[in-house]
Amino acid sequence: MTQKKIMDFQAINDQAKNLFDQKQFSEALQLLDRPDLPKELIPNLAKCYYYTSRAPEALELLLPLKKDSNLWIDTALYYNAIGNHDKALEIYETLNKEDSKVAFNIAWHYLRNNEFSKGFKLIQKGSEVRSWGHEYLHLENGIVHPENRWSGQQTNHLVLLLEGGLGDEFIFLRWANYLKTKCNKLTILCNPSLLRLLTNAGYDVMPSSALKELDYDHYAPSMALPDILGLNSPQEHVVFPYIKSYVEPFITKQMNVMANGRKKIGIKWFGNPEFEHDQFRTVPSDALKGLEEFGQLFSLQFEDGDPRIPNCQEIIRDWQDTYSVFSSLDLMVTSCTSTAHLAGAMGIPVIVLVPLVPYFVWASDTMPWYPKNVKVLRQTKYNDWSETVKELYHEISRI
Repeated sequence: MTQKKIMDFQAINDQAKNLFDQKQFSEALQLLDRPDLPKELIPNLAKCYYYTSRAPEALELLLPLKKDSNLWIDTALYYNAIGNHDKALEIYETLNKEDSKVAFNIAWHYLRNNEFSKGFKLIQKGSEVRSWGHEYLHLENGIVHPENRWSGQQTNHLVLLLEGGLGDEFIFLRWANYLKTKCNKLTILCNPSLLRLLTNAGYDVMPSSALKELDYDHYAPSMALPDILGLNSPQEHVVFPYIKSYVEPFITKQMNVMANGRKKIGIKWFGNPEFEHDQFRTVPSDALKGLEEFGQLFSLQFEDGDPRIPNCQEIIRDWQDTYSVFSSLDLMVTSCTSTAHLAGAMGIPVIVLVPLVPYFVWASDTMPWYPKNVKVLRQTKYNDWSETVKELYHEISRI
């Protein structure tokens, strides 16, 4: 290959990477998907296939290549994506678990196999590759110091740093009441949008930005709590519901008027598009819109509404109002989103439709993070929600 040709491909690869980083995966794929692509760029093409829901083709590209650790990790990822979880785990088990990327990826498999404490010990390695929690940012910026990290002892003033996305903040809040037994004062730092809800639920909360001005003895990163506390299950030391707030009467009244005596069903079919794997957890919207045969639908999908379905965006200002809406529902049906975790924390009935490779919370069939108010229905085929949707309609008919 001539020097000019090499430089041309490098420019194409740079353009594709720029598009890929902006989550314009299809556009990046168009640049790289060509028969004369140099062998060393094939892994980048495979990534584009993976993120455009073409994991089988991504796997086919990688299998003939001589692999280093990174390519084996990608190979395992693509096997996992198509539902061959055992083959993916088999690959990870051959790799060096001291490698943070390997440890972080294999942790999901341990959680899937109910090895809770082992999984959470390894998943902490994700912070070293900036894939787990936010503690690494606070350490890098000198906002917290390692000597103040809580290790489970009795202390005076403990700060709980809620981390991750909003769903993660709801998930790991579950141990806040238990932490109150470990300190004289517990302050919770959270996303500003949660302040009104969590204050009304009885927690002492401040926005995350207040950390650098706060005087405290120890801090606890929320997504490390299972490891810090040495827990063996996700419901250990948790009393449900752990979010109990008040309900806005005007919201209940409006929803009752709109429902006109019918059952009230909330629906949401995709989550935060900024989430790295959001495309895999998006359920076809028409599948949920058909649920109107069972009751009055209320859409929680602000980004892509349907004029035929009342959209709760008009009555929701923040998560306190969302709580009021949820309290008025007879059932919530959602893909894997933060709304599923709020509903789970509240104790209201919710059906969660999770993808073939679900978020770690839904990884295990037999170690649930929530009581029986949460029903999990799993995707069974790659890129295909039809069987899961059939099961959803059967489940709602039954109840």
